[in-house]
This record gives sequence, C-alpha cells and structure tokens, in this order.
Amino acid sequence: MKLKKWLIISLCFILLIIILDDRPYLEKTIRIWELEGKIFIPKDNYNKKCFVFVHGDGPMNIDARWFYKTYFSEFAKNWYCSISWNKSQDYKNQTMIQRAGEVEQAIFELDNNIEVEKIILIWWSQSAWVMWYVDQKKIDWIIQISWAVDWISQGKYMTKTRAKIEKLPENKLKDELYSDDIFNEYLLSWLSYQEYLKTDNAQDIWKENWIFWQKNISEDIRNNYANITVPYLAIFWWKDAHVDTEFSRRIYPEILWKNTKVYQELFYPNGNHLILETSEKQFINKGTDLIKNIFKNEILWKYAYPDEYFENIIQFTKN
Repeated sequence: MKLKKWLIISLCFILLIIILDDRPYLEKTIRIWELEGKIFIPKDNYNKKCFVFVHGDGPMNIDARWFYKTYFSEFAKNWYCSISWNKSQDYKNQTMIQRAGEVEQAIFELDNNIEVEKIILIWWSQSAWVMWYVDQKKIDWIIQISWAVDWISQGKYMTKTRAKIEKLPENKLKDELYSDDIFNEYLLSWLSYQEYLKTDNAQDIWKENWIFWQKNISEDIRNNYANITVPYLAIFWWKDAHVDTEFSRRIYPEILWKNTKVYQELFYPNGNHLILETSEKQFINKGTDLIKNIFKNEILWKYAYPDEYFENIIQFTKN
C-alpha cells in the first residue's frame, strides 16, 4: 500500500513537472561510440567548464534514473555544462579500463561539440576504480562521491551491514563472511564459470555476474591513486550501507595527500548511498527507496540535499 501511494504521488508530480518544465539547460544528443549521450548546456551564460558524469554500479541511463537531474540543473544555473551517457548494456562484460576508455571518448566528443576549457570528472561509487585509468592531462578537477577502497573489503562491509539491518545472529554472520572468503578465492583463482558450478560451495549466480566480478575483483585504489595530481574533492556519507565510509576516509587521504595539488573532504553524517539524507543506514535496491528518491530529485531538487551541498561543489571548481 505504501509503495502504491508513493508511486501515485510521484507520477502526479512528475507529470506536472513535465508540463511546466523550465529547466535551465538545453540538451544536445551525441554518440559515444555506440552509446547515446547528452550534453546539458546552460541556457543563459556558459563558463566553458563542464562536468563529466560517470556512473557507479548497475545499469544506468543518461540521468541515472532521475538522479542526476538535480545536478544538471544546479550546475547549469552556475553556468557549467554537463555530459552523461547511457551505460553499456554489456557493462557486465567490461573491465574498469574499458569504462575509462568511454570517459576519454566522451571528453573527445565534448570537445567536438562545444567549446570547453576545463573538465571536472564527477564519479560515484564503483567508478572510483575507473578514474585512475583516465589520462589526467585531460582533466582539471576530480569529485568522487560515495566510494570504496577495494572490491573485497567493500563486499565484506555490505555483508556486515546487511546482517546488522536484518538483525542476524553472530554465528550466521560468521558463516556468511566465511562463505564470502571462499567465493572470493574461487574468483581470484580464475576458475571458469563451469568449473565453479562443480565446486562444493557453488551458489546460484548468473554467468555474467561471475565474469564481471572475476574481471574486477582485484581493483584497489591503493594500487594507483598515489599517482594522482589533479585537485580532488572527496564526499562521504556516514549512513551509506554500500560503502565503509570510515575505512575510506582513513585510506584516501593517506594516498592522495602525497601528490595532489589540493585534497578536500566534505562529510555528511546523515546521507545514504544515493546522496540523500536519511535517519539510518539502508540499501537502495528496494522499490520504495527508489521511488522516494525519484520524488526527492524531481520535486524537492537541491532542497533534498544538505545545506550548501551544491554550493560547496561549485566553489571547489573555482579554486
């Protein structure tokens, strides 16, 4: 019943917005190889700076299912353009290096379609493992939001968080963590999917998931982030059920302070993985959570976010 109520309210407001839509940008459709993308160009003034959006985990369209729209609007109001594109339908067959190639191609297409002097990469979650593969000579600022240190520790954190939310007993949590360790060992040993299914501990998983995890399980920011020199803004949310914020806040500065020209951090105590305020840790894969967040981004806009959230991002790119 609650889900139906939120759905009806959200659809009514979204329809009203479509009718009265007066967004502060114009849209230009482009192609990034076989992927459709869009450049969001301010209607009024344009400062020749552009945000390049890079998706996190899972299937995503250009506006990440409504999530980016607030960003496109707030950046356009401050004279910045934005570029985003559909995630490949074959993303589970991609490595982080291949995704970085898409980013560089997007920057190339941006230069071909609009005058740009400064590039700001804005990344979410899993894309932290994409970022270091992008040529730093092409970018001027990096903004990273809700991101983990390495693949394996993030998985363990999510297992522990789910156990806490579901109030699992300690012995059940130990069993699940042990199962995670065994599963990771299989991935790291490069067993084929068919070989994995023959093991005593095989779980019912899709082949494409197995291939994707195996290609990317070794990703760890500690391998390459020390080489980053671009000014870097890190944004953390304490109520993030998907990322171990405490661990990330400790590791990232240790690495990035070595060479970056600027390292700044924004920390919000009551935000979730969707960068929206919440009273408790929660996962975002449930329908009610997604509908509420769509409602917030379509109706409340910047007011669904902490005070001066967007202002702080804009200020960072003026330094």
